[in-house]
Amino acid sequence: MEKTELERKLECAEFYAKSLEHEIETLEPKAAAYDRVMSGEPTAKEIANVLNRIIAMDADFKWYAFGVIPYGTTKFRWVAVRGSTKYRVPCFNIKFDGDWEDSLTFPDGWREK
Repeated sequence: MEKTELERKLECAEFYAKSLEHEIETLEPKAAAYDRVMSGEPTAKEIANVLNRIIAMDADFKWYAFGVIPYGTTKFRWVAVRGSTKYRVPCFNIKFDGDWEDSLTFPDGWREK
């Protein structure tokens, strides 16, 4: 039995509604983290969530974001893996208590691409 035009439109509408629900579920945590970041001193985890990148602090207290897991060197800094990027995080008041070696922070749900 062939579906009517109304049934096909209803199926499309249901599929569209489910895709929007999924998008909202994935964006809500990021929006909440963004709100906390804008309200004061964010944590390293919140910055990682907003950027959706791994972040880490070098020994000079400057924060950087990475697309893949960086490696630490004996010169007290994090180095991007060849072919990936490292860029400065423009945030100066990140709440963090620890050494540069402990600063590697992953966003929620992060997985290697």
